[in-house]
Amino acid sequence: QAKYPDFLTQQRYYDKGRFISIYYDANPATLKQVEMVLSMNDQVLRVTHLKARSKLDWITMEREDKNPYMQRILKQDQQKAERVKAEEAAIATAATSTDAAVENVIDNLKDD
Repeated sequence: QAKYPDFLTQQRYYDKGRFISIYYDANPATLKQVEMVLSMNDQVLRVTHLKARSKLDWITMEREDKNPYMQRILKQDQQKAERVKAEEAAIATAATSTDAAVENVIDNLKDD
């Protein structure tokens, strides 16, 4: 729906339209000027400005203390490492106790 009826056809509702994306880097004052110029044109029905991510945004996403997703993944990795360490310790304990039992059996056989 247009703000005002078309001058020639007196039509406010349109079935077809074009969407145009323009990427530019500007300060807020320039952004307001661009919006003002576009809103003055009767051919432009709607104007939307979106903020593009900067390199700093991507760096902030990589910081573990700022990113809850990264915190969750790191916690899962830490828990997995602790489980692996506990399993290795259990295997080592079982191996040493088995070795001691085998040595006792061998010693008993040697004595006989």
